[in-house]
Amino acid sequence: MRTGEMSVDSSFPEKVRQIVSERLLVEVESVDTDLLERGALDSLSLVELLAQLERTFDVNLVFADLEIDDLRTVNRIAALVARHMDAEGTGPRRDGQ
Repeated sequence: MRTGEMSVDSSFPEKVRQIVSERLLVEVESVDTDLLERGALDSLSLVELLAQLERTFDVNLVFADLEIDDLRTVNRIAALVARHMDAEGTGPRRDGQ
């Protein structure tokens, strides 16, 4: 685990992967696939992804405050959302509920 990444329950990245697949119509082979390097996400799809994450997880993700590396993979996106949820007091439960 990278410094600054947090542990989230194993279903959380799958929820993010589902959003990417269903809402953005981007097939994700693995939660560690680099979506930016592969060209699966562009600037417009990143904005849509952030909007979907905010609606789904009730978080406030300010684009100007984000690091591009946090948006590269489903695992990193899930960790980013979890950090914001924890900071806002709505963090994902580690027991999968």
